[in-house]
Amino acid sequence: MEKLAGSQDASQFCLDWLKKWEQDQIVNGYLAPARTDVQTLIIDPWLQASGGQKLNLRIAPFRLLAIVNRLDLRSNSGGKISAGEGRFVFGFVKPDGSPSPFTIIFEYDAKADSVYDVKDWAEDWHELGEELFGPKFNSSLQKLTDKFSGPNCLGRPNNSCLNQVRTNEVSLDPNKTWELREYRLAGFPVKLAAAPMVLTPDGGFNGSSALANFINANTPLINQRKHTLDPTMLAASAFSSLLTPWDAPGVTDSQARHNFAIMTCNGCHTTETGTSFLHVKNRAAGVESKLSGFLTGITANDPVTGVPRSFNELQRRAQDMAFVLDVDEDELFPGADDDDD
Repeated sequence: MEKLAGSQDASQFCLDWLKKWEQDQIVNGYLAPARTDVQTLIIDPWLQASGGQKLNLRIAPFRLLAIVNRLDLRSNSGGKISAGEGRFVFGFVKPDGSPSPFTIIFEYDAKADSVYDVKDWAEDWHELGEELFGPKFNSSLQKLTDKFSGPNCLGRPNNSCLNQVRTNEVSLDPNKTWELREYRLAGFPVKLAAAPMVLTPDGGFNGSSALANFINANTPLINQRKHTLDPTMLAASAFSSLLTPWDAPGVTDSQARHNFAIMTCNGCHTTETGTSFLHVKNRAAGVESKLSGFLTGITANDPVTGVPRSFNELQRRAQDMAFVLDVDEDELFPGADDDDD
């Protein structure tokens, strides 16, 4: 939070962000309804523990669950290169230290100026595996995470490399409906502002002719998982339900329907992958975080056709990282429109 806040008071910056849940948010013309339990569940206990005046960020009620290498999200388009993302996954903990079903992911661009930088990122991550857990490992990990948590991206808000913050929680709603949200740095002074959900339509499009038309018109790109969504369709938040897979009458390609759904936030976290909302589970102190079957290996039946589909995301990412480590720089982005070789 101190890095994201720049020259602003980081405590107030964080409090302003949390208070966004207290009121309805209109994002992209759609409603993300208030989830007012944020005050009694998070803000009030944190302020009390901090002495009542301002949030003490050193005692934040969030436990680090995972540090994630998303080298597989690397890209090279229009001369702009990225080595993917580095991520921190946190879980909210109650005053007694017990975990609550609420995770926050800070997702940063792994800045790259050339294809050689992409290789460097892969080697930095890979070299961690050569060290035993302990002070030396921690020092190397700190150095690596400082590279993406910055502030190292000049010209972006507060020079931060943050792409987005994503939340997935059921804790703040008295009706216990899971919801995912997305926030980005924006405005002046810079704040964490609610942002449209990337690749996730507003729930009103589920079952609509507009959804069927989009999937049918973009089937080749969707089946490569390279599609972009019509900006006017992007949701303010995504509600998770195990009972309502993304589908619409008239969709002609069941594989495209699945690939579209799995790229949405609430599709990936529910029926399409056989997941109960969280891919990295919140945990008690001293306990290893449990991972979803989507990450570690699972076969789940397609919620529409019943076709069994197998997933092992960590294995796929490991294979992709091995590719990056082994291949020559000029083969990292076959067909990309760049001059790096």
